[in-house]
This record gives sequence, structure tokens and C-alpha cells, in this order.
Amino acid sequence: MSTFLSKLVDECITHELISADTIIVLPNQRAKKMFLGELQGREELKKPLFIPEILSIEHFVERLSFLRRGEPIELLSILYETYSPMSKKEDKLVDFLRWGDTFIKDISDLELHQQNVVSVLQDVASSKDFEFRIGQDSLSKGQKETLMFYNLLVQLYPEFNKNLFQKKVAYPGLLYRDCAEHIDQYSVGLKGKTIVFAGLFVLSPSEQEIVKYIKDNFQTYFYFDFDPFYCDFNKEPLFSTSHFLKEVCDKLSLNVDSLQFKESYYEDTPKQINLVETPGQMSQIYYAVQKLNEMKSEDPSVLENTVVVLADESMLLPFLKAYDKDQLNVTMGVPFSVTQSCRLVENLLDLYQYGCEQEEESDASIKLYHPVMADVMSNQLVWNLLPKDENIKSALEKRVAGKLAGKSVYLSMDDDFAVFLPSFSCRKSDMMSHLMSYLVKLIGVTDKQTQEYACLQKILSALNEVEQFLKTVDKSDVTIVAIRTLVIQQMNALTLSLKGNPKQGLQVMGLLETRALDFGNVIMLGVNDGIIPAPVRYSSLLPFDYKYDRASMPNYIYKDKITAYHFFRLLERASDITLLYNIISVNGLAEPSRFISQLEFEVQQRGLTNINIHKTTVNFELLKYDQQAIQVPKTEEIMNKLAGYELSCSSMQDYIRCPLRFYLKWICKLEHLEDKDNTLQTNTIGTIVHAVFQNVFMEMKKSSNYMDFWHSLKDDVVINDFVIPQLIKLIHVTEAELNSGRFLLLKEIVCKYVFAYFKHVEEELKAGDITLLSFEEKVTCEYHFKLLTEKGSVDHSVNLKGYIDRLQKKGSNLMILDYKTGIIDRKYLKVEDDSIEKVFQDSNYEKLFQLFFYAELCKLTNNEIVKNERDRGVFNPISGIISTQEALKNQDDYCLFTLDYGNDGQNFFDDELLVKFEEKFNMLLEKIFDSNVPFRQTVNDKNCEYCDFKTICHK
Repeated sequence: MSTFLSKLVDECITHELISADTIIVLPNQRAKKMFLGELQGREELKKPLFIPEILSIEHFVERLSFLRRGEPIELLSILYETYSPMSKKEDKLVDFLRWGDTFIKDISDLELHQQNVVSVLQDVASSKDFEFRIGQDSLSKGQKETLMFYNLLVQLYPEFNKNLFQKKVAYPGLLYRDCAEHIDQYSVGLKGKTIVFAGLFVLSPSEQEIVKYIKDNFQTYFYFDFDPFYCDFNKEPLFSTSHFLKEVCDKLSLNVDSLQFKESYYEDTPKQINLVETPGQMSQIYYAVQKLNEMKSEDPSVLENTVVVLADESMLLPFLKAYDKDQLNVTMGVPFSVTQSCRLVENLLDLYQYGCEQEEESDASIKLYHPVMADVMSNQLVWNLLPKDENIKSALEKRVAGKLAGKSVYLSMDDDFAVFLPSFSCRKSDMMSHLMSYLVKLIGVTDKQTQEYACLQKILSALNEVEQFLKTVDKSDVTIVAIRTLVIQQMNALTLSLKGNPKQGLQVMGLLETRALDFGNVIMLGVNDGIIPAPVRYSSLLPFDYKYDRASMPNYIYKDKITAYHFFRLLERASDITLLYNIISVNGLAEPSRFISQLEFEVQQRGLTNINIHKTTVNFELLKYDQQAIQVPKTEEIMNKLAGYELSCSSMQDYIRCPLRFYLKWICKLEHLEDKDNTLQTNTIGTIVHAVFQNVFMEMKKSSNYMDFWHSLKDDVVINDFVIPQLIKLIHVTEAELNSGRFLLLKEIVCKYVFAYFKHVEEELKAGDITLLSFEEKVTCEYHFKLLTEKGSVDHSVNLKGYIDRLQKKGSNLMILDYKTGIIDRKYLKVEDDSIEKVFQDSNYEKLFQLFFYAELCKLTNNEIVKNERDRGVFNPISGIISTQEALKNQDDYCLFTLDYGNDGQNFFDDELLVKFEEKFNMLLEKIFDSNVPFRQTVNDKNCEYCDFKTICHK
């Protein structure tokens, strides 16, 4: 196959352009490497010679300009230096970091396309002013601040550029525009040179000005690479890219009919195009790996002419895991966000921010926020810091594990944790130096041959840049949030380059990296709409119409056509093409790319019989597990554990949902991983609300008159005497910490739940006849049932237990009350005679099961309080659930949910109803204690949706 670069070498040899007086300008650095490879393989160039200067278009412009392209953080530093004297905001550095990068990108785009930036910024400010004042007599504080911001940008832009010129630094757009405006001066260094522009297709206005001047004043050659199939000057199909070339030719006065290289590969070259539908990303990867292995087994050399293009770059790491990475060359960068090093630094920053939220500048050690500390200790990198002595190492591991197993929100920075952490103190001015010293220490104990060693080195370099930036900033502007934001921004901009041979073996790259390159075999993954072309993502300080309509900037249609050019050009010279796409909906990406539809349409319309398009669907079931694949037999050891186990309502509900879940949670005692910040989790809120209710009602029970006590219970008394003490006790915070941040939010949520329910309590007390008995009462009983064994039916017993939140009497009825912070659906509390089995089959009825369970427990228990009430006569307990969520939602309805039985809506449990429950309850116990019935996965996938153990059983 004759590639574009091989043809370019032919042309350069023909015109004697292989010399030191020639500059060859190509689209990117990858094309430069491949071009050099073509030169080295030519027999006619074996004699000694000076090779041309080969540059990408970006480096060519930088070579001309006296300005230097600034690094992102360098540009950000100069922008802040300009902005700081103009702003009087508090926390202006944190505010600046939210928009600084975006502002530089906005003005860079405008400069590149030679727009009047000041005029655009002024128009935006004027439009905002007009928009805010329509129909309003005065502006809000937020509107005034917005107007001040946009007016400030008008002043900021020229001052920023002035500072950049003084430092001889530029952002990309400014570099190109300045070069275009002064090309007559900057091109003096090209005297005597011949310039070859090859493979360039889309040129910005600034690039067009630069190239036009060089064409008019120097000897130049132009080589374009296109095919009439997708670049037809005589017609304009939906995704035609011809207008790009027309625009360039018009600007440079080139004859479109005599451009090189215009060749009809789509019409003349036989092509086999396989369109492969797959269910998910991994199926695409498995298919591609399988195809590559088949190709390699037939002819290993075929991979030299093969490329894997990842339209969806998130598939890179899974692909590298699935394919032998030693036999390929990867030019894509791996995002730092997926590395252990990046996660560790983010965790350390979180640790510092959480630990210093309420502290003043001091040398005291920070408090260690437990969830983040658990994440730090789960990172394998920190364990490299352990001492080599196995005895010391083992003892330290046990002590650390013990401390992490505790429930405290904060841990202290003691000697054990100090081994794994930087020397963090509450003095934020020392934060960066501590973090950098720690990374140096970590680098010293990390294997130099690993990926993480390279990652740590890069992060250390990025932190050094952040530190240099912070030295230029007023110390009063530097906050923990600002430092954290800067570091995260710098790490997000990093990529980890993978090593490989760009001239040998299988090539793996993104679509943009294929510019000017050709391959006989193309395998492209992720060819879905919404991936290629990419979806519209607009991130700008300027309104869409001002940036793209009024300023004549390239919009998303323009960018889609650029992507179309790269896509169709890649397939131009290929003979074996495989395009894989996902047909399972993930974020709406389940349709093949519109480029595939265009390809099929054009081939059919043009009658191109040399192109064979074959569509197939594949399904790899490598990760599909049988729903009953995992089962645990009841061994003698397990049966012994069951025999001594007290069954609770929660454990039996888990068995109903999934027997395997019951085994993992209650027999194996496995715990699920908590979220990083569980302060506002439902279980935390529920625990605190329970504790507040318990203490309030305990105090009420001591009172001789419930109503008098309730009237004395003002809101501030509830907060100060009940809510705050429980918050301090249960989440281990100080009272000062409850006045800001997430702890203040937690306090407000708890108060809302408490006060919402207390409104209903007052109505209950007014009705009278209430007697409080006990709170958080543990109630147990021995339950007897028949168990079928190999020897026949035998008597068996099990201990049942429950903790009743509140026991009280209403008239002669015992009330068994439980607090819930969740929503209750009344329809799942209704039961008929013939539908009690639903309680044991459908997890939606778990609240009804709880009502039955506690009623049965109280029927059989020897608990003194309950037994006394039971012995008074007829025992018809009312079992109910108090929902604080419903109290908050429905202020007018009572929030007590009880049984709804029969046509008359009976809300109490009598002997007849409990006997019906016992019949089904015995059947459930027989399954649990039958040694021949293993613990199996549930067949109801809905029960797996929020299961803590779904990653274990792959549901």
C-alpha cells in the first residue's frame, strides 16, 4: 500500500527537497516520526545527507514567533497577577480558580480566529446589563456582581496581554495572531528556505494569514490528502468536508483541480468493512483482541500495518489489560485520575481539608477524618513505607486495623498513623512543603520500574509548579480550598505516556493521532453516536451566540465535519476495516455513529461494488453468571453457628431478600464499605434522631404530667439539651464544629425531622390515655417449631430478639413503636387472610413483616414489662412504625403506620391473626435451619439493586 507519507517522500526526492534548506510542516509530531521512518527505508537516500527540518504546524509557528507558548499554570499565574489588584473580593483566589482557565481558553479561541476580543467582551457585558434590567426597578446583589464581573473582564483582557508581552509569553491564540500580524518581520529567519506544507486540511484565519504570506514570499509546496468520496467539490453531502479545502485554496490562491494528492481510493480499492454490534464496551475489546490474535496467528507481520483506534478513550486501560501490551505501541496518554498516585494525593488533600475545617493556624497535628483515612490506608502505595522488620510490620498493621474498625468520625494523628502520612499540621502555609517532602519519601521506596514511580515523579513536578505559583500570591489569599483546587487542576491536566515503538508492531491511538497516517487494517472501537462525533459540551464564560454566531467562530457543526474528515481519511487507504459499536444503552450511547450511516448511504448511492459492508452482532457471555451459580452448603460449622444465633427481624428480612445475603452479612459478619463522607447518610441521621427521641421521652416519663413537660419543651431547649448533646456524643465533634459546614447541615436536618414529629406528639398527648413504659427495650423469646430431618420431624427452637424503640400503653392496648426516617407506603401494610404469604415472598412487605415479628415476639417473651401487660387480660398489641419522613412530608396526617387487616381496617394483632403468621413463619425457619438447603442467590434481580454484596456475586 502506498501511503500519504511514502508519496510525500517520493515528491521530496523528485524535487530535491531532502536537504537542510527545507522545512517540512506536518499536522503533528507522530506524523514527523513516521515520515523519518519512511526516509530511513529509502535506498536512494543511503548516502550521507542533511535531513530537512520537520515540524508540526504548532512548532512551526512557535519557531517563527519571538513569544513563547506559556505553560497552563504559568499563564494562570500571570492572569491572577493582573486580576488581583482589580478585585476587592474576599477569597478571590478561590473564586478566580473557578473561571481563570476558561477565560484564557475563551480569549485564545477568539484571538486564533482574529476576532475583536474587546468588542465581544463589551457586547456580552452590555447584553447582560440589558437582560437584567428588563422589567426591574433595581438589581439584586447577584446581578450586580455578575455585571461587575463581565465589566472587569473587559479591563482584564488588555492588561493581561500587556503583561504577557512584557514577559514574552503567550497563550496559543495570542501566539498565532501575533505571528500572523507580524509575519513580515518574523519570517526573516526563513530566508533561503523551501517550505513544504503537507497533510494540513483545516487552517484557522491566523494560520491562513501566516501560510499565505510564506507562499507569496518563499518557495513553497502544498500536498493535501483527500478523496472525492468525502471531499467532493461538485456536491455537498451531509458530511462533506470540501468547504475546508475550498476556503484554504481561496485564501492561498490554489487551483482546486490540480491539488496533490487527490486520489479515488474509495472507488478503486477493494474494501471489506465489518460493522460489529456488541453489548457493551468489554465485548468490543474481547472481539478486537480475538481478531488481532487470529490475524497474528496467520501472519505476525500483518500487525505492522494495523491500527486500533479508540474513539472512546476510556477503553484504553481495559484494552491494555486484555491484550499483550508488550506487542503494541500506544501513543495515547493514560489519565492520571485512574492511578493510585493521583487518588492518594487527592485523599491527602481531603484529609487536610477535613482535618483543619475548624482549626486556626497552629502547629497542632490535624484530626484525621475516618472515612478518608480508610481510603488512604486502602492505597497500596502507603504500605511501601512500612518498616522492613516483619514483627514490627505485623504489629503495626494490627494496631492500625483496630483503630480503623472503630466508629469515631475523627482519629488522632498518633505514632502509628504518622508512619503512613505527611507531617501535616494545622498551619496551611506548611501544607505544600509537607506534601512534597512526603512524595519524595514515597518515591524513595517505590520500585523505579513501576508506573506509579513515574506518576509520583510527575505529581511532584506539578506540586513544585503549584508552590511557585503560590509564592506569587498574597498569603492572605491562599486558603486550603485554593491549594486543593490548584493541585487537583494540575493533576487533571497530566497524562501518563506509555512507551512503545512507533514504527513497529500494532499501533493503538486516538482518532486525532491518525492524521497523515495510513494503515491497511483498521479496527475502531466505540463508534457510537455521542462519542464520534463528540456531543456538544459548551464550557465558556461567553454566551453561545456571542462566541459562535456573532464572532463567526467554528461551532459544533464545524467541529463535527473536522471529525468526519479524520474518520473518512483514516479509512481511505485501508482494505480491512472493523467498526465496533455498543448497542446497550449507557447514558444514551446505544446508536451507531452517524458516520457509519453516511458511509453505508454513500456506498449504496455511488454503487461502489468494490466495497463490501457486512453487519454482524456478537455477544460475549464471559462475565455472565448463572443466577444460582453461587451457593453455600450448610456445613457442620455453619449449622453450629446457626444454632447459637439469635435471629432478629433485620436478619430474617435479609434471608427473605436473598439467602446468600443472609449468609454473608450475618454468618460471615461481612460489612460493606462506607462512603467517603457518611456524615449525612440516612443511617447516621436515623441513629441521631432515635437517640433524641429516646432521651426526650425518657425525661417525659419522669414527669408527673406529660402535657406540662411538653409545653416546657421549647425549640431552643430541644436543640440545646437534646439535639446538640447527641450530635457531640455520636459523631464525636465539638459544639463549635456544629456551627458550620456539613455538621451544621446535619444538625439542621436532624432538627427538621425531630420538630416535624413533635407536632404530631402534641396532638397524641391531647387525646390522652397515654402511658410511657420503656425505651430501646431488648425483648427476646425462645421460639419452638417442627424441623424435618432424616430421622423425621423433631422439635427445634431458636432464639428471637428485637430492640423496641418505644413501649407505651394507649388505653388497655400495648403499643410497640419503632422509629424510621424513611418513607412508608401504606399499601404494603394491608393484608388479607389469603395474602399473608406475601410477607414472606416480597421484600416490599418488609415493614409489615416487622409489625408481625414484634407482635409475635411480645406474645412469647418473658420480658417483665411486656409480660405484665400481657397478663392483665386480653392481649391485642398494636405494632406500629413512626416515620419522621412522612411527618415532614404530610404535616396534616398522623405519621404512625400500623397494620391494616380485613375490611374493617383492624390495626391490632390478635391470636387468630398471629396463628396465621406463625404457620408461614415456621416454614421460613425450616428453610433457614434445614441443613440440606444451601444459601443461594436470589432469583429476583430487583433485590440486588442496592445490595452491599452485589460485587461479590456479580449480580
